[in-house]
Amino acid sequence: MAHPGGNITGQTFFLTELAAKRLEILASVAPSMTRAGVLMQRGNPLNDSTMSAMTTAAQVLKIELRPIEIGIPGDLESALSVVGSTPMDGLVITDANAFVTNSSIVAAIVEKCRVPSVAAPIVASRGTAMVGYGVDFTAIFRRATVFVDKILKGANPADVPIEQPTQFKTVINLKTAKALSIEIPPSLLVRADEVID
Repeated sequence: MAHPGGNITGQTFFLTELAAKRLEILASVAPSMTRAGVLMQRGNPLNDSTMSAMTTAAQVLKIELRPIEIGIPGDLESALSVVGSTPMDGLVITDANAFVTNSSIVAAIVEKCRVPSVAAPIVASRGTAMVGYGVDFTAIFRRATVFVDKILKGANPADVPIEQPTQFKTVINLKTAKALSIEIPPSLLVRADEVID
């Protein structure tokens, strides 16, 4: 990370660790949860490492994980059938690009499940997941200009440290919470960067 070598530098973020943290947040919102669905895009190479990180957190929380892999693009009715037949008390939506860019699909899945859900902040901001937690990508994108500036001024990318994010964002969708008759803990509301009524 400090000396990436080659001709590469940039930023990275804690994708698998974020999934585990989201499970912890979901458990704080739904303390009686014993089974959590984990929505993943079929074929995503990060699914195994994401499930591994979440399994460690789930064991501590005494929550059984129910992986749900769906193909996107694909048949929404088929995906809803798979989701609807998976018993769960909560839903963690992973950071697959398909879920970030297809908010209507995520909205349909969340509506079908009728359980508390957590996802990336942008997914909650679009009115779908109940809680959003993750990296503040706006801050990351702005920080990218620093890398461009250094390299244009002659810095060797191999000597420019790869950075990890320092800013995270929490979004609470109270509209979804009210529809599920769930009260968001004040400790979570206080640290929310965005609250949707």
